[in-house]
Amino acid sequence: MYEIDRVIAELAGRQLGLVTAAQLQEAGLHPRAIQRRAANGVVERIHPGVFRVVAAPVSWRQSVLAAVLGAGPGAVASHRSAAALHGIRGARGSVVEVMAERYRRCRLRGALLHRPLSFAGHDCEDVDSIPVTSVPRTLIDCAAVVHPYRLEEMTDDAVRQGLTSYEAIDARLRLLAKNGRTGIVAMRNLLETRFGERTTGSVFEALALAAIRAAQLPEPTLQHKLVVGGIVSYLDLAWPERMVALECDGWETHASPQALRSDLERQNRLTVAGWTLLRVAWPTMVETPRVVIAELRSVLGVTNRQK
Repeated sequence: MYEIDRVIAELAGRQLGLVTAAQLQEAGLHPRAIQRRAANGVVERIHPGVFRVVAAPVSWRQSVLAAVLGAGPGAVASHRSAAALHGIRGARGSVVEVMAERYRRCRLRGALLHRPLSFAGHDCEDVDSIPVTSVPRTLIDCAAVVHPYRLEEMTDDAVRQGLTSYEAIDARLRLLAKNGRTGIVAMRNLLETRFGERTTGSVFEALALAAIRAAQLPEPTLQHKLVVGGIVSYLDLAWPERMVALECDGWETHASPQALRSDLERQNRLTVAGWTLLRVAWPTMVETPRVVIAELRSVLGVTNRQK
């Protein structure tokens, strides 16, 4: 094996099948050497100065890292790409977005390049050997590119997983906030509704909670932990003193046969324990929330004037 092939193999093995011309030059290899490999079909050019070993499998993560390498030193995966890499629910794993210093100029095919006014090293970390923005910074950046409902879902999920906290997001927001900065208002509004409250498990549950509050029903406990027969359950919205709960059944988490079986066993277990479990589907909550509210009034034993 030629020296250049050994160097390419070592670099590609650490970088999802990718190498850069700059890395090969640092290893003492002439630029024409990789150009010959490209002409022979050993590697292919992805971005200026970034090559993929043809034998390496293609993946979304590879595309993200290729864009990061193509954007130059200090670049990181950001926005929706960073959220997906962090494993945050609601993030799109097909978008390729990277962030680079504002002064850098480069052209990336099939990727979105962000050049923010403020970007510091403490906003960065590695996920699967890919440089990414930190979770607080990622969520603040996503506030500029996703719908507020999606931002709620992503932020609540990140907090629920223990990836960050509302306090950490707020602290970073205060440093980033500038007049006219896109996304700051959306994140600030979200944080104002979260401090002092437990989080809902999804946008669906947040919608149900808003309808309950608008109807002036008793305030429910969110994600109520319950242990029955040694098995732990979390109820979406619950009134423990009345042993009543409202479960928001989204298609995403209830679509498989295994999920259906688990749901039925769980419902039977809670019913035997004396709980009244109301279940609502997304279309019902969106199209006829009054039906859900009427059913809740009945099982909670409250009238239209009671809170």
